[in-house]
Amino acid sequence: IEAPTKKEIILLSNIYAQMGVIDPAFEIIENEISKTPNSELFLEQKLHLSKKNREWEQAILTLSQISKLSSKHKAMRIKDLVELSLKADQTEEALKWIATWKKISASSTTPHIQEASIYRNKMDFEKSTEVLKKAMFKFPDNKSLPNLLAQDLRASGKIKEAKSVYWRMANKSEELAEKLAHIRSIIQLSQNDDSTHELAQKLQARLENNPKSIFPPLALAELNRHSGFYE
Repeated sequence: IEAPTKKEIILLSNIYAQMGVIDPAFEIIENEISKTPNSELFLEQKLHLSKKNREWEQAILTLSQISKLSSKHKAMRIKDLVELSLKADQTEEALKWIATWKKISASSTTPHIQEASIYRNKMDFEKSTEVLKKAMFKFPDNKSLPNLLAQDLRASGKIKEAKSVYWRMANKSEELAEKLAHIRSIIQLSQNDDSTHELAQKLQARLENNPKSIFPPLALAELNRHSGFYE
């Protein structure tokens, strides 16, 4: 009788897992790993089973082992390690993995956004805004970062700073729809701190300084519609 192939072993493990018989599913794979400890195929199956069974710490150990064996898909694997660490309530470990993620994905904003999200979920807006500000310096043309920064500033009660961020986005944008979306956010914040009159004066001054621009009258119309303020 021929020995089963690797694919057949994994198929059998999956069949057990689908039947809800998780122990034999693991045992089959553990047995093969004991023979060939560096088999990525079997380690990947063990990782799959650990995730399926919500054994996050085991999944972290297995994925760490896989990462050491191969540099393939390294950024994706580091991202998975961050997510698994968070599921295992290992926030500090997740932050350490994010530091590595930033180095190997230097052109990506995703690890910075994930880091800010971790602090946001802990209600630590001081750190989340700090992360986003640093990321904005590194990625000045990214539109998601200032939006997230403005939201965090708003959530932490820093209304004036949040308005400043929205104003910078409105001034920088070349799309009228985007400009007006930012103005709507500024209007909402101005209603929160009773500064709609000052906003109306600012928009009126813009209209007078640049009467050919379509933006100031539309922005004033938005203000009127939202707050009922009329000159």
